[in-house]
Amino acid sequence: MAKRWFAAAVFTASLFAQTDWEGVWVDSQSNRVEITAAKGGFSIKCPQCQFEAADRIYDIPLVLTATDANGRLGGVQAVSGGSLLWNATPGPRGWLRVRVEIPGANSIESVLAREPLGRADSTALRLESEPGKDGRRIVAELLEASASIGNWAPIYLYIAGPDGREAAVDKETTLDVKAESGDPVPIAARLTPQVARVPAAIVPGAAATTVTVTAADLRPLRFSVAGCEPGTPVRAVLSAPVPRMEAGSGRSAPVRVTLTDAAGNPVTAGAQAISLDGAKVEVPAGQCAAARMISAAQPGTASVVASFGGRFETVRLSFLPPFRLAIGLTAAIGLLAGLALGFRTQAWIKAPLFAVLTALAVSFAYVDWLTRSVPALPVGLVAVSIVALLGGLAGAALSVWDKIVSK
Repeated sequence: MAKRWFAAAVFTASLFAQTDWEGVWVDSQSNRVEITAAKGGFSIKCPQCQFEAADRIYDIPLVLTATDANGRLGGVQAVSGGSLLWNATPGPRGWLRVRVEIPGANSIESVLAREPLGRADSTALRLESEPGKDGRRIVAELLEASASIGNWAPIYLYIAGPDGREAAVDKETTLDVKAESGDPVPIAARLTPQVARVPAAIVPGAAATTVTVTAADLRPLRFSVAGCEPGTPVRAVLSAPVPRMEAGSGRSAPVRVTLTDAAGNPVTAGAQAISLDGAKVEVPAGQCAAARMISAAQPGTASVVASFGGRFETVRLSFLPPFRLAIGLTAAIGLLAGLALGFRTQAWIKAPLFAVLTALAVSFAYVDWLTRSVPALPVGLVAVSIVALLGGLAGAALSVWDKIVSK
């Protein structure tokens, strides 16, 4: 325990020494906060600030002067019912963690990232939920795949469209964040038509902190953040949260490598180097995991190999044929089955039913055997059923026409 708190104290002190408060920031609830140097400290301005609590949204414009005391920026503003307290501390990536205490409400925590908000590079772990009815999905970009227990891992949250790309929302959308054995910051992030992505953070409280992000009309996103204890790493463990991905889709399969001790616990002991598919990957001090996104233009399988301490770990990824092709093939099978049975038996009911059941059976076999999870499944099965149904009807109609012509 003493080692943990000492490591956290050293890490935090190093952040304080480098704090640059000035700039325009975006917080986890899409507020734009401007911090500038002013007489007696720093001026904090946010003319249209909204703070979302569990019960309501507070509209409170921020206009206050804050002072830097031992690496913590804090200020007080008079508001209806008392005083608003605003405090900020620095964190990874130059981000800020802010706590706002409003009279009559629980304190609201948020993360601030400097504008313009960056885009994740190849070292970030991009995780997404299954798509909803309209094809949209929740996306979390873990800029750091781990953090020392008690410190925080920065992430971006946003919603992607059917093509997997970041998409602006047409109305304010709340993303509720929960974490088992850890703390999310914030517990409620908010997207607006003007701000498509927001910063957030996860504070792991155990070796693996499970995070769930939910939003109205969208499927939940679940992922984990590794919590690192001081120790001696002896093994690099590979994992693939999404082991199957559509080839040529522009999307990538995430791969995470975690350093563990002999007992399998994630540990950190200063900066470490791992060989991942022959390329050197750095795990920074204070962390115990790194990530890579792997994509493929052509269908097939790929084996990713990690080497650390003379040991090798392998994880296999599957890149599948485009689902549209699979839909076409299964629909064609149903079409041919319907034509064959309909033409042979002149069965107006049996042929279409047989065709649809055949196509659906093949589709489900494809899904279960290869993908386990296909984003376009509901829409695809409807398309398969319609094509197969038409095949059965066409087969029966051709049979009748053949008999009429042959007379």
